[in-house]
Amino acid sequence: MAESRSAGGIAEGDIRPMRFVKIGADDGLLAEADAGEKTIGISFKDTHRSDYVDDDGFHAVAGEPVKYYTVGARCFLVISGTVAAGDRLKSDNDGAGTPVTSDGNIWGAIAERDGIAGEFIPVTVFMGQAAA
Repeated sequence: MAESRSAGGIAEGDIRPMRFVKIGADDGLLAEADAGEKTIGISFKDTHRSDYVDDDGFHAVAGEPVKYYTVGARCFLVISGTVAAGDRLKSDNDGAGTPVTSDGNIWGAIAERDGIAGEFIPVTVFMGQAAA
């Protein structure tokens, strides 16, 4: 991928790779986003966790460092529905991307190609809210 813009923090709970992240409930911590929540970026595709120590598939668990892509970055996002290139994507209940479907939806990325549930597709991190 081209230019990357990223930031980091500490996980409040489990965060999977390529999922929307948000500011956590505890000051200064980060969490995986749920449906309709305002996001601040997308967690990195890879994990710093060693398969020899832990193979749970998480990017980070509570108390561990989190790296995430911020506005303007191109990265990958797991999607949970059918997506067309150019769709604005919001978080579902598991931090995966799903297309904006109604006015007022808060979104955090734009799809760069078509995809179906379970795939990870290239996106551009970009925040907004659908016109009400």
